[in-house]
Amino acid sequence: MVSWYTLAQIVVQGVGFLSAVIVSRYLGPVNLGIYSFALTYTTSFMAIIAGIDFYCTWQLAKSTEKERDVWMFVGHKINLYSILTILALVVGYIALPKTIFIFIAILVLPLFLQSLSIFTLYAAATERARLLALTQISSSVFLFIIKFILVQNEASLYPFFAVAAADLIINGLILFVYFIKKPLWKEALSRQPMPRCKETFTFVWKIKTSLAALASWQLLLRGDQLFLAAITSASTLGLYSASTKIAEIPNFLAGVLSTALIQKITYATTTASYREGKKSLLKMVFLFFGIGLLIAITIIILAPFLVSFIYGDAFSESASILKVYALSIPALFLNYLFLGIFASKQNHSLQMKVFTAALILNAALIIFLTPLFGAEGTALGTVISYSFAALIFYITLLKEKN
Repeated sequence: MVSWYTLAQIVVQGVGFLSAVIVSRYLGPVNLGIYSFALTYTTSFMAIIAGIDFYCTWQLAKSTEKERDVWMFVGHKINLYSILTILALVVGYIALPKTIFIFIAILVLPLFLQSLSIFTLYAAATERARLLALTQISSSVFLFIIKFILVQNEASLYPFFAVAAADLIINGLILFVYFIKKPLWKEALSRQPMPRCKETFTFVWKIKTSLAALASWQLLLRGDQLFLAAITSASTLGLYSASTKIAEIPNFLAGVLSTALIQKITYATTTASYREGKKSLLKMVFLFFGIGLLIAITIIILAPFLVSFIYGDAFSESASILKVYALSIPALFLNYLFLGIFASKQNHSLQMKVFTAALILNAALIIFLTPLFGAEGTALGTVISYSFAALIFYITLLKEKN
């Protein structure tokens, strides 16, 4: 099972990065800035959904009526997506240029189908690793081919946004078509009607702290590009986005490590003795920090070569940004780990407070540093913000007495 998941992630991440390189080279700094902003804007509005998926993953893993619960979660997500889509469109229409608004509309209008992503969680919870892996690999390769064709035919930005929208919904849609044919699902649908909006609000309120914690984390990951877009040009944002795409490649490793250690984290926080558990968690902290630091040093040394090789001369200015942004990788690794540790401890309130404070700090630093140092100042603000969050989590872990 693990081998299928690992294979899928390697292929998806590899194909995804190759797609990003091809598309970035074709679009150039200005169009890449517009493309990145629209994607970041959309995913920021939908940040709360990440918390829903995290909650649903654990609930489906221990549920005795998984099919019924899947329909319930799909209904809640449809209601939430509908509300958030309207909000994103209204704000975009009021605050953004017409062209950008159209791009965002292409992205968000089909997003209610992303509710079907619950079926990917169901496939994982029922140990259908092969099915899930083949679905993810097939969809990523198919979308890469489409992007390649668009580049070869020198397409405008519009079809790239249509493909990006498809990328957000395709896996869940494929698995939905696969499962819905089975009688078991038709029976589950008859027993579990779609929840009304009032029931969705009740559901969200019940898990509000967990949702707020994960939403603030997702916003922190995207806040730098949103804040930078508000105070600089599309070209600068494109150069910044290119550098972050390189530095964010290790996120895959941080996620894999967090997943691989989830049982150990759970044992250390819930079952082991206090001394044994704390010792185990601190070992993980040093492991994550060490790996992140090694990757950061490597990227800093190779930054000019990486930018030139991957993106070409048009993005040469991204190298200096990348050197600064890479310093955030050790803290980013630690935050992935602390996200799991304090979730296992059910301390969602701490997560929410720390990530929200880091997000506010990030905004303040970017507004102050960007006019002084350009996009490198934005990267430095992000480094400080990530490090601030990691430091607070680390100090809290050290001070815990039970």
